[in-house]
Amino acid sequence: MQIDLPAQISVDETDFCLVLSNLLENALEASLKTAKFRQRIDIKIYRHASNLICFY
Repeated sequence: MQIDLPAQISVDETDFCLVLSNLLENALEASLKTAKFRQRIDIKIYRHASNLICFY
């Protein structure tokens, strides 16, 4: 996991945790449907202007 965020973000912490939790759950479910050697989850979260960008 690679995260590049400031100490304070303009997103509600609860909402951010829910989105991140949903992202991880979806990634885990998808990885379980692939071959064992491809089961890997990489997450990158960074700031672009005033927006948060998440990739997995």
